[in-house]
Amino acid sequence: MARFTPHRIITRMEMSSFLNSTRNGMVMVMPLLIIGAFSQVFLNFPVSWYQEFLSSVPGSVLAEILHVIYNATIGIISIYITCTISLSYAQINTRQPEFMYGPPLTAVACFLIVSGAAFSEKAFVSFLGVKGIFSAVFAAVISSYLYTFFSGKLPFFTRVYSDGEDSIFVKSIRAIVPATITMAAFSVFTILFIKIFNVSGFQEFTVNIVNYAFKNMGNNIFTALFYLVVLHLFWFFGIHGSYVLEEVTNNIFLVEASAVSASGGALINKTFFDVFVYTGGCGSTLCLLIALILFSRWNSNKRLARTSFFPLIFNINEIMVFGLPLFFNFYFIVPFIAVPLVSALVSYLAIISGLIPPAINPVEWTTPVFVSGWLGTGTFYAVLIQILNLTLGVLIYKPFVKLFDKQKELNMVAKVNQVVGILKESEAKNEPVNLTGMPGFTGNFARSLSADLEKAIENRELEIYYQPQFDNNNECIGVEALLRWNHKIFGFIYPPLIIKIAQETGLIHALEKLIFKTVIDDIPQINEAAGKLIKISINISANTIPLPEFETSLQEITNKPVFKPNQICIEVTEQTALIVNEKTEGIFSRISDMGFLLAIDDFSMGHTSLSYLQSRHFDFLKLDGSLVTGMAKNPRFLDIIGSIMFLSKSLGFKVIAEFVETENQVKQLENMGCVLYQGYLFSPAVPISRLSEAIKAGEHSREQKKEKAEQKRVE
Repeated sequence: MARFTPHRIITRMEMSSFLNSTRNGMVMVMPLLIIGAFSQVFLNFPVSWYQEFLSSVPGSVLAEILHVIYNATIGIISIYITCTISLSYAQINTRQPEFMYGPPLTAVACFLIVSGAAFSEKAFVSFLGVKGIFSAVFAAVISSYLYTFFSGKLPFFTRVYSDGEDSIFVKSIRAIVPATITMAAFSVFTILFIKIFNVSGFQEFTVNIVNYAFKNMGNNIFTALFYLVVLHLFWFFGIHGSYVLEEVTNNIFLVEASAVSASGGALINKTFFDVFVYTGGCGSTLCLLIALILFSRWNSNKRLARTSFFPLIFNINEIMVFGLPLFFNFYFIVPFIAVPLVSALVSYLAIISGLIPPAINPVEWTTPVFVSGWLGTGTFYAVLIQILNLTLGVLIYKPFVKLFDKQKELNMVAKVNQVVGILKESEAKNEPVNLTGMPGFTGNFARSLSADLEKAIENRELEIYYQPQFDNNNECIGVEALLRWNHKIFGFIYPPLIIKIAQETGLIHALEKLIFKTVIDDIPQINEAAGKLIKISINISANTIPLPEFETSLQEITNKPVFKPNQICIEVTEQTALIVNEKTEGIFSRISDMGFLLAIDDFSMGHTSLSYLQSRHFDFLKLDGSLVTGMAKNPRFLDIIGSIMFLSKSLGFKVIAEFVETENQVKQLENMGCVLYQGYLFSPAVPISRLSEAIKAGEHSREQKKEKAEQKRVE
């Protein structure tokens, strides 16, 4: 029975659709957060002459614009989060188009209900900003779940207005019943909650509990540490901790500067937290930013850190908190709480030991670190304590950044395998699939991978491996150039997935051009490895053949000194057959006249393959690997291969068998007249540096296997 370790529990939570939709939804609002964060920076820029300018007549126009932008972004951020989380949940859990707008609209209504905004006209706007984030997350996830659940339980209703009606109208009508039931459930829950606990909503309920917990506590370091734990736990779960603890802050930590000074720093005030604890906002996120830049392997994390840097200097950390995100990110819950505690403890000890004076000078919360230390205490030694806190915070975050990177990599690899599985299933069923156009993670990942592929093509990060081909005399007669992409995160990518992504995103021609260029550069080494001039096969999409620029590029290759006629073989690959007509015959003829060989790849007895036999210009035919591997299980495959061999003799082309892995397969193929082979029995695909070794090993290893088999037969 599997042990439920903390790591296993966190991993399961990380893979849940609830958590993933929450994170994805928060990432979706990043553009608005960035705009709002920068408007907040320019509104609260801690320079006196700048603030005086904003108070002047011309400056007031700028201030009003910044206020409007802030109110339209972060000021109603809970509404945006509700919509994006609900939309993300719908994308992850269903592919039905009508769920792309029904759940988000329902979620907004449910958020207004559960937050209490629908019950109070005066406090309506205050619930829409950061104070309502927890209610937004709760409403988005639960309402989306209920909506999809009720939609599935009411199939009869989906047939109403289904004949001849406008599709948008039909989808709108279908949304009425599940939306009504979901909103009714939220209304009943919220009204009962308000009546039972005699509060205006969840926010007031939380505030009352917190105030009761701190009721009999005094101003000391233990209260301060407990205060920080509670504050950051609230923030971690999406609740506005500063708002919930506002009354506690005013009652306990709003201390006069004279009282703090008289106590020798034993009393702790709000300035103490702003100067020494909230380095980059809640969670001391400036420490996390530095840790991400120094220790994270993911470029996305580094980009997020760089984007967050400017606002974080002024302790505005929404971009980091929402972008990573830190909300509900259990890999960071420990340092998110621990770093502020360590900073508070170190700073408190420095003050009461007399190393630095108490922070009694008023400092704006947006004042950058180091500047705040100097202004708050009037001494440079406070800056040294801030540097110490920053260093300790980075070191505390470091192992958690590495752990987060590792888990993110494992999750992504698992999801890569999921996408590969979808592609393999479509190949097995011979059903087309558009990966980049799919909803949810699959489409997002495919599009992300296409961006990486584009960069890999530009930077020539793709590799070409070569798999030797042998005849029945054990002599190497050629190699096939095979694409390999060793992704820095996912490792080697399934080659058909590379081709599929390239085809869908229009990168296929740039990719094929790179493959040709690499192979041409490798020709001298290939000939040297083989000890002679051998055939080099390159795969080309059937869609590339008719392009005028393809013929032009081939003509340019023939002008290169390394080019020799009848050495490069172009293998035409495509699930959809290239129409063979007078035009394509002319293309094939011109390609042959240039000195290139032509081959049909993955040949079977289907319509796609047989259509190519109308052309007289193909020199080689490569058997579909499934025919070779299936010979042992299905005797009819032997008949199919035999028929293909008969066609080869009649039409004048040679046959190469792929996926040859056993001596028995070689014997069966040889008996049918197939004497050219490629497969693991001889050699896997290898980089150019190992090609000579692979050719020699292929020539000798099979001979040794034959000798052992013959010796065993004699014995």
